[in-house]
Amino acid sequence: MKHLFASCLTALFLVSLSAPAATAQQSTTGWMSHIDYQYFFDEGFYGNLVPVNVEAGLVYGQLQFNAVFGPRPYGLQNWATHHGMTDAQFAQTNQNYLNQGYRLHRHQRFNTEGILANQGIWYR
Repeated sequence: MKHLFASCLTALFLVSLSAPAATAQQSTTGWMSHIDYQYFFDEGFYGNLVPVNVEAGLVYGQLQFNAVFGPRPYGLQNWATHHGMTDAQFAQTNQNYLNQGYRLHRHQRFNTEGILANQGIWYR
C-alpha cells in the first residue's frame, strides 16, 4: 500500500514540478489519516515545495489532515510543521520555535464533536 501511495504522490508532484517556473505552482496532499499524512512528510514527497497551509477536518466522521504546498517564499531559510497537537502541546511547540527565531506562518485549531487538533507551520 505504501509503495502505491508513494508512487501516486511522487507522480503528482513530478507533474507539479515540471510546470513552467513562471507559473505559481501549488499542490495538496488531499485529505489523509494521521498515519498517511505523517508518512508523506517523513518521506519528503513535497519535493522543493514548502507547506503554505495546513488544515484538519472530519471526513466521513474520521479526523483527516490536508496540506497545501507552494513555491518557497523569497528569503525562507527553513520551515517546520506539526499537526494533531493539543492546545498545551501547540503552545509549547510554538514557543520553542519562536525562541529559535521562527515565526508562526499558519495555525488552525480544529474542535468539532469532541475532537481537538492544532496544526501549524513555522517559517524562519
